[in-house]
Amino acid sequence: VYNVGRLNILLPSQQTGEIALSYKLGTPMTLDKRSQLIHPDMDVSVIEFHMFDNKEEGSKTVSAKFKLTNKTDRPLAVPAFATDLVSSDGYEYNGSRQNITTPNVLPNSSLTVNYFYTIPVSETGKGLALKIQDTKTAAPYKSTIGAYSIALQTVESKDTFELYPFEIKVNDWQIGTSFNGMGAKNYQYKAKFFMEVSRHDQVQVDPSFSGLLFELYDSADRLIGTGNGAFVGANRLVTGENNITFDGNTEQFDYPLTVRIYEQFTTTGGQKSKRLLKVLKQS
Repeated sequence: VYNVGRLNILLPSQQTGEIALSYKLGTPMTLDKRSQLIHPDMDVSVIEFHMFDNKEEGSKTVSAKFKLTNKTDRPLAVPAFATDLVSSDGYEYNGSRQNITTPNVLPNSSLTVNYFYTIPVSETGKGLALKIQDTKTAAPYKSTIGAYSIALQTVESKDTFELYPFEIKVNDWQIGTSFNGMGAKNYQYKAKFFMEVSRHDQVQVDPSFSGLLFELYDSADRLIGTGNGAFVGANRLVTGENNITFDGNTEQFDYPLTVRIYEQFTTTGGQKSKRLLKVLKQS
């Protein structure tokens, strides 16, 4: 690594573990205090770090969820830092940031922001590192204000799944159909999900927060349609019964059906990004 002022240039032949500090999820990061991008009284931590396959696109995606915690008694601006994912052989992948509409983090509160990285299918996920970048101070150049080696979270098979600050458990679910004789594809689908939804206190949630994407597949694993669930608004997901209507139809009734539940958010560029949370299949 050559240090040129405050610019760090990583050569592809070098291992990121030699320059990146080991990191434990949820702990505040130590960032370069010379940068004024992030207020000194705001903690930055990573609370989720996952990798999954994009079979349709022929790639993989790594997602990182950052938590911004305001430790003061006054609002602080949401810092627009950039991030890069660095592979074990030194290749860097720019992160796409979730579009956040809230300008400030409230006093003694937290806010989450997602980043995702598209990587080759050959990537194993071992030896990954995250670089936190200041793209404002020395624009058009970017400077690294923190670099950490982070291990991917293991995928656990359990009833609950987390979409911080929410924890969700699907106790039961069922899918019903309605017949519409007016169209070529006559069967329409509606699902009921009986959930337990809990959340951590002191974490802001606004309309730009991630929602749930429900994808419905037939017995041949073909996508029938999608539905959406939000955590804010009049029809937000709650503990108890939640009704999801899918926007696709089929020519004939199909069984068994599969539902894949994703976290979904919109990036600053308007792109939709999703992370698989749970797979439910009729039996």
